[in-house]
Amino acid sequence: MDSRTFDLSVPVSRLLLAGWSAFGAIQVAGGAFSIERGDDILGVVQVAFGLFFLLFVVLMPRVNRYVIAFDDSGLAFEKALSRTRKIPWASVSEIEIQRMKLKIALKEGKNVKWNFNMSHTDNQIVKPRIIAALNEFAQANGIPVRDSRS
Repeated sequence: MDSRTFDLSVPVSRLLLAGWSAFGAIQVAGGAFSIERGDDILGVVQVAFGLFFLLFVVLMPRVNRYVIAFDDSGLAFEKALSRTRKIPWASVSEIEIQRMKLKIALKEGKNVKWNFNMSHTDNQIVKPRIIAALNEFAQANGIPVRDSRS
């Protein structure tokens, strides 16, 4: 069976990122100019503010990352800045599909929850595809799936 990946990340406009980058660079340059003029406190504040915006531009695409993937070995969840969580099919005892989240019961007795953070359109179009792929892979691996959405 082939793998299926659903990227539900919210894209960040390149124009917005460019604007934030320019603003951060202007703040850093203005801060350097203020320090050179002898206004150290304002300069340090401007440099810190500018570096914050430049760091924000680097981290923003990663903060919006929200991916679920299925393959023959298991399923993987990737959220924001956290590490990808991979769950092998062999460790899953049951999957419950709820209205706004998946609840995955592991054989060790723990549960993993994954929220469907989607827009209305994605909820109507993408969510059924995710559930169909999940059912297909779970059935192939002999994992019971309960649907509690009603």
